[in-house]
Parts: sequence; structure tokens; C-alpha cells
Amino acid sequence: MLYQSDLVTEFGAEGHKRAEEEFTLQKAVCQYLSMALPRSAFYFAIPNGGLRHTRVAQKLAATGCKAGVPDLQVCFQGKAHFIELKAPKGALSAVQKQVHNRLDMAGCQTVVCRSIADVEQALKTWGIVLSARLS
Repeated sequence: MLYQSDLVTEFGAEGHKRAEEEFTLQKAVCQYLSMALPRSAFYFAIPNGGLRHTRVAQKLAATGCKAGVPDLQVCFQGKAHFIELKAPKGALSAVQKQVHNRLDMAGCQTVVCRSIADVEQALKTWGIVLSARLS
């Protein structure tokens, strides 16, 4: 498990910047989803990322926490939709690609978004009638 001091060494300064960009994007997307989703839809974050003490990571893994699971899940009309948020230069890891493939095989729709506009487009593609729009 990584610690804050390991972050720049492990991912470089650019990786640390991307992590902050993704955190800021996720906050904004969650605010948007809270306003835009109809009452018949429900979303939640899947807090798999971040730095944790090794023992905490082991407990999470033992209780079913899986690496590579997307950041957000949107439930609508009995279907699960997943949103992976990435900074402009961010790329999916090998584990994330594997998990996205598994979710696709399970019949779930997964999308990678880099902006609120991307999220809005995904919601429309999934047939979710929005209560609020960007434009």
C-alpha cells in the first residue's frame, strides 16, 4: 500500500497532479449528479482509490473490495451503470481495463469520462432523463 511520501516516488509529480484533478472532477460530478438525476435514479461513489494503511487495505480486500472498480455507480430502471473518471492525461490501468471487461460481460455499461459534459452525454446515452442540464 502506498503512503503519501511514496506517491511522488511511485507515480511522479504528474501522477500526483492527476490524482488531485480526478478528485476535483469527482466532487464536481457528484454535485452535478445530485442535481441532474431524476428521483428514480440513484448514484454512489465506490471509494477504492486513495492511500491507506496496509492493515486497512487488507481488511477491505477481505470484505470484497476489488481493485479497478470504477469511481461511481448509477442505478436506473434495474440496471447498473459505471463511470470511471479520468484527468485529461489519465489512462486506465491494466486492472481497470480487466474490471471494465468483466463488468461488460456481466451486462453492465461502463464509460470513461473526463468532464461533466462527458458524464451528461453518458447519462443521456443510457436513457436517463435529466432534471438539470449543463446547457
